[in-house]
Amino acid sequence: MMEEVFTPDGYVVYRKEIGGKYEKIAKFETNEFCVEHLDEKVETGTTYLYRARAYRYINGKKVFGIYTNPVRLTAANKNGSYNYEVLTATGEEISELVMKLESDENNGDLIFRYGIGWSALNYFTEYDYDGEAIDVALDITGYSYDNENWTFFAEKGEKLVIKGGETVYLKFETRKGYSFDTFVYLGQENTDAEMIFEEVTYNNLTSTIWFGQGGGATASMIGEYYH
Repeated sequence: MMEEVFTPDGYVVYRKEIGGKYEKIAKFETNEFCVEHLDEKVETGTTYLYRARAYRYINGKKVFGIYTNPVRLTAANKNGSYNYEVLTATGEEISELVMKLESDENNGDLIFRYGIGWSALNYFTEYDYDGEAIDVALDITGYSYDNENWTFFAEKGEKLVIKGGETVYLKFETRKGYSFDTFVYLGQENTDAEMIFEEVTYNNLTSTIWFGQGGGATASMIGEYYH
């Protein structure tokens, strides 16, 4: 037998800082099943936990439902803003790509996970390699903070966290060891060369980072998330 689902009469949103106590920050008197709230009273770089619960009037009494699971967010740029530079030698056919990535100081945390996300160049979606049409796809394999001392991933799920204001060098390798000369166009003006890396996390939300023309990159969440 299915349980009866009641239409809410409203919602209350609560917020706290790490180690603090939850306080009510918003109330919505609506019977809609989905509401949005923009928290404008935050400090950049501060991490907050949010939760909410619905309520309904039954026989004149306000009855609350259970709390949602808390959502952890840091006050930061809604979309991550980055500058990047391809350091791989121009004109060479290569199977790996080295990139310098600079994070804006107001960005939230950007997380790459080894073996989880993957990247694709759309300068050539497919490339004729020895008579075989294949996708130009790359995996992140390592990182460095000085472009000299490198850390390489060993197990699936290992992560790299890039914080606001940090500069990190990233190494990508093509799948199956294929070599291409298309990387030389990435980051240049007046070309169609772009790179998209799927399944990263930006500010605790599943996101995509897009490396566009002119050395600018943007991390943005996939779809809309409601809690």
